[in-house]
Amino acid sequence: MIGFESFGEWITKAIDQLADYIKPWVLVNSYQEAVIQRTGVYHRTLPPGLHPKWPFFEYHRFVNVKPDTIEMEPIAITTLDGKTVALGLMIHYQITNSKKFELDNNDSITNVRDIARAEMSDLLEDINWTDTRKKTTKNALQRSLTPKFADMGITILDLKFTHKCETRAFKLFTNPEKAGLML
Repeated sequence: MIGFESFGEWITKAIDQLADYIKPWVLVNSYQEAVIQRTGVYHRTLPPGLHPKWPFFEYHRFVNVKPDTIEMEPIAITTLDGKTVALGLMIHYQITNSKKFELDNNDSITNVRDIARAEMSDLLEDINWTDTRKKTTKNALQRSLTPKFADMGITILDLKFTHKCETRAFKLFTNPEKAGLML
């Protein structure tokens, strides 16, 4: 059952959204761009400022285009020299194509995390633990991520490995017949 407070919040959001549809203007803040869709189809991208729009036919989505960071939780990986290590990743990025970021991807931030973790895993499996501390490893990862992120409208400004540490991995069963056994 919907409580009075949540119903009030729902009404407020509905009124705000209706107001966005019927206003004949869009006010874009200095740190944003607005992606305009006309009857559900991409029409244009607006820079900061006050812009006219067709009420009811055009809808806007704001995209924050100032530089930002995203941190990936550490992944455990076994390097080429057999060491199990945990490494995280911090990416400093900027959205450079609002249309690609907002409309051409389904949840861009989740895609950034997934792609970065996969590329990092592929790279680290092929090098030794001592090589993870070298700038060449970071640069190689950045080179592999740059075109993938560009397809999503994102430019990488910098990236850094975080949470660098050796870990221990334990295998409970080596016998495949016991692998399904639950304790």
